[in-house]
Amino acid sequence: MTLESREGTERTLFIGPEEGGLKLQLDGEEILVITVNSPLGNDLIGSFVGDTVRIGKTEYEITGIS
Repeated sequence: MTLESREGTERTLFIGPEEGGLKLQLDGEEILVITVNSPLGNDLIGSFVGDTVRIGKTEYEITGIS
């Protein structure tokens, strides 16, 4: 899942079954692994491109789901 803030900052998340909190690097991009059971993972389940989610004080728009 790809998120973008109003300032143009992008974040990539991977929702996995276990091992939440891991940060992986893929082609120079940081990917945060979260679980379905985490508060953020729970908020994202059922979300669609164009929906918004808040991480800390920053609001992000979902720009891609794969």
